[in-house]
Amino acid sequence: MNNCLNCGKEIVQKDFGKPRKFCDNNNSCKQAYHNKNKKEKRFVRFDSFQALKEKFDMVVAENMELKSAKIEKVDNKPIAKFVLDVEDNPMPIRMKGEDAFEFSARKNEWKKSQLK
Repeated sequence: MNNCLNCGKEIVQKDFGKPRKFCDNNNSCKQAYHNKNKKEKRFVRFDSFQALKEKFDMVVAENMELKSAKIEKVDNKPIAKFVLDVEDNPMPIRMKGEDAFEFSARKNEWKKSQLK
C-alpha cells in the first residue's frame, strides 16, 4: 500500500500493471500534484542576428575560396579541387543522337578544363 503523492490518502495497489502513485478522483490529484511541481522551462540561448550573420558571411567566404582553389599536391598525389565556372563553361549534358562513349569523352574533357 502506498500513499497518494498529492493528498496522502492510501492507495490499494492491484496485482498487475504499474504501481499507482495517485488516488482515484478523476485525475484531480494527479493534475494538482503536477501543477504544484512544475519544472522550470529551459530556454535555449540563441546568438544575436548580427553574430549569426557574421558566421554565415565567414562560411560563404570560405566556400568561395574553396570553389576557386586549384589542384594541390600532397605527397606528390594531386588533389582535385574544381574551379566552378558554371556561367562561362557549364557542365556538358548529353545531346540527342550522342552515344554514351562520345558523351563520356566530352565530359572528361570538361573536367580536365576545370582542373586547370
